[in-house]
Amino acid sequence: MIDLLSNLQTGLVLWPALLICLVVTACFLSLRLPAKLNPGALKTIGLFLLVINAGSIRKAEAQSKTDSLLVLSQAALSNSWSLSANPIFLRGTAVPAFAQLGASAQLTSGGFKRPQDFKRQLNFGFGATGLSKVKDWLFFGSFAYGKNYRDSIRYANVANPYQGNPFVTGDGVGGNWRGDGLDASLQLIMPKTGRWQAGLKLDYSTQQNARDNDPKPLNRLLSYAVQPSVAYKFSPNHTLSILAGYSFMDEAVETGYYSDQNPIIYSIRGYGEFTAGPVVTAQRFTKGQGYQLGADYLYKNKVELLFGARFGRQTQDVSDGIAKPIFVGSFDEHKGEVFALFTSGPEKQGFAASAKAWFRNGTGFDPIFNAINPAFYFSGLDAKVSYWKKRDRDLLIFAFYPALSYTNYYEGIAKTNWTSVMLNQDAGFSIIKPFSKKTTFSGELKLGYHFNLQKDIVVNRPTQLSPVLVAPHYRFASADYLKGAADVGLTFQASSLSYQLKMGIDRIQATDLGSRNNANLSLNLIF
Repeated sequence: MIDLLSNLQTGLVLWPALLICLVVTACFLSLRLPAKLNPGALKTIGLFLLVINAGSIRKAEAQSKTDSLLVLSQAALSNSWSLSANPIFLRGTAVPAFAQLGASAQLTSGGFKRPQDFKRQLNFGFGATGLSKVKDWLFFGSFAYGKNYRDSIRYANVANPYQGNPFVTGDGVGGNWRGDGLDASLQLIMPKTGRWQAGLKLDYSTQQNARDNDPKPLNRLLSYAVQPSVAYKFSPNHTLSILAGYSFMDEAVETGYYSDQNPIIYSIRGYGEFTAGPVVTAQRFTKGQGYQLGADYLYKNKVELLFGARFGRQTQDVSDGIAKPIFVGSFDEHKGEVFALFTSGPEKQGFAASAKAWFRNGTGFDPIFNAINPAFYFSGLDAKVSYWKKRDRDLLIFAFYPALSYTNYYEGIAKTNWTSVMLNQDAGFSIIKPFSKKTTFSGELKLGYHFNLQKDIVVNRPTQLSPVLVAPHYRFASADYLKGAADVGLTFQASSLSYQLKMGIDRIQATDLGSRNNANLSLNLIF
């Protein structure tokens, strides 16, 4: 009965939010279908158009639209909208009105991983993305559904054991998981009112995952975020924007309700510290909310110059049980970032440089010890320098991605403290080359070497989990490794439709800890 009530309660929370998100996306992202699309084809894509459909794409040269989207999709090229995630700057970005429907598959495998990560994952999914312009209104939205199969996960019965919260449950038996996930996002930019401009960003995500073997844990995660923003244009070249954000998450983990055996369940309380015991049935709930404030300044003339800052906080409370909830612990995290972007050059040749400095500082309060016990501190500096040149009909892009990161985990009860400083150096080359008026090739090669500058670990009071979770995580985070990736794509034009096929592979080879491989395939239809 408790499980039934829990499922009903979860459904009452999830489905209204899901329906609202889908209705909003369907209403705002409308696309006028090509006149030559027959009724049979309409029925075939009708399911997708329930999420993102019809209206107001102005008739333009389809190939030109596809080429513009190819350029915007290049990771080596930054713009104010993509770097800041501020919907206000969408209006100044050369994104044509479009709708894209697609399906994808991805396979990830290998032993170079954190100890609570999967060893192998197969994911299938479909989704839609689109931009619609209705008079002076802009609507950009996306929707994605994924089905995943993950193998060999141990000591993690939550959806994401590395999101920061140290209070997670798991068992040493481990097993294979199956899950479903749905993500939706909407950005809208309102018409200008004098020098003022307003925008809104909505994000929604939900997932459910279950393990096949005893004690057959199951988790459900719901999260959403709202980010309004406003901008004031001091002159044609100077814009100042202020934004705020609110986020919410709710996760429920059920263990033992459908099992025949009851192995030992670990209630992990930090980086080595835990309580454990056999559990017949158990439920754990994590609820959290977050706040964010930010500001952006944009100068745009012959060059583009952007400065931005974000600072936020999130808190999460963890409890066990329904009738008489038992407080397990709380998590408190502060985070922030400052970033800058410089872009110069006409369309045929140009240069861009961006940099971002960031930090995350998280602590966990443990009621058993009535003290702040586990803590972490992450910080880093990420940069990107790119140069592009258009030669005849070809676009060539060269990019360099240096990054420096600092990681520290500390726990007072288990007397554990470890640190790692990493320097990453990646370089890439991309090309967009039309083979004909109706066929375009795109490709990217990327190679990098990530190496450790400093590492240190101290475990003065080791526990049963110290060699299982703490030491392997430290070895992973401080390992030297070589990284390579290759992506290719072909875009075919057919009347006012474009078909895009993409394939990609990447491999990480660590010095002593094995490798990690990823392969992906996608097919998209662009209107």
